[in-house]
Amino acid sequence: MIRIGTQSISSGLASLLKRGTITLSSPVRAIEQTQSAVYVSSSRRQYICKRVIVSVPTPLYKEITFTPQLPADKLELSQLNRLGYTNKVLVRYSTPWWRGYGLCGMLQSFAGPVTVTRDSSVDVLGQFSLTCFCVGDWGRQLSKLSQKKRFDAVVE
Repeated sequence: MIRIGTQSISSGLASLLKRGTITLSSPVRAIEQTQSAVYVSSSRRQYICKRVIVSVPTPLYKEITFTPQLPADKLELSQLNRLGYTNKVLVRYSTPWWRGYGLCGMLQSFAGPVTVTRDSSVDVLGQFSLTCFCVGDWGRQLSKLSQKKRFDAVVE
């Protein structure tokens, strides 16, 4: 069970690497693949790699110069996709009341503003919560409200 958020997975993996091997806040600007290596240029430095895994959302491919150029269908996909929009709100309760009704805390709705929830409780700590996601147009609309109004809309 993850008790301190999913960021702890990344932090745990990072702690296994040799100190100084991770560079943060340094977006990749170019990837050049040759027969002998892959050259990756970021805003801070250049790396020589055996392999590269590109894990950014496809709409961000346009921010990277690929050599050789990506296949036509991959380029088209990156140009036609848009970045999504998500607001996450954690609602804490004194008890996991939903379980008393035989519910698991999962919700999926098209009515909004909350479109997906999950039970994110940590029972052994007495922390009972639902993590609520407001995505797409619902998330955009919610983001225009004050923090209090966003929270009130989610709880309602």
